[in-house]
Amino acid sequence: LATNVTGAWNTVLAAMLHGARRTVFISSDKAVQATNFYGSTKALAERLVTASNAYGSPGGQSATAVRYGNVGGSRGSVIHLWRRAVAEGRPLALTDVRMTRFWLTLDEACDLVLLAASDAVQPGEVIVPKLPGFLVADLAQAIGGYDYPRVSTGRRSGGEKLHELLLAEPEVA
Repeated sequence: LATNVTGAWNTVLAAMLHGARRTVFISSDKAVQATNFYGSTKALAERLVTASNAYGSPGGQSATAVRYGNVGGSRGSVIHLWRRAVAEGRPLALTDVRMTRFWLTLDEACDLVLLAASDAVQPGEVIVPKLPGFLVADLAQAIGGYDYPRVSTGRRSGGEKLHELLLAEPEVA
């Protein structure tokens, strides 16, 4: 809550106070039809940031958000965890072999943020890229090999989704 909601609001207020031209909030596919606290805070922060344009736009400031999925190789990525598990001879832990996720590279994520900061974007927009999805089990196979041992842990409590979404039905226009 403190980082995603209060932090986003404080950033928008500081940007307005100091005349920053553009503020970009990085959101997540977890914000779409949120089923857990993290997703709910991302969704609320998206709305705070986009609504701030009603206050910042007269002074020339604008705020927008980008919403995307998993960034391959980023800090906290399952790739690092699984590579370490393979190096240590431990099985790969998968929550559910049917689970899918959206994917983009670190360069693509950076390019999206730079686009959001540019003049090509209208204030208040939530930019949602068209991203490929993948089976998490396929990623495990790519890292460990076809016959590498895996263990099923089951989905975490608190609303972990089998399939994420990038857009909610009301957002599709």
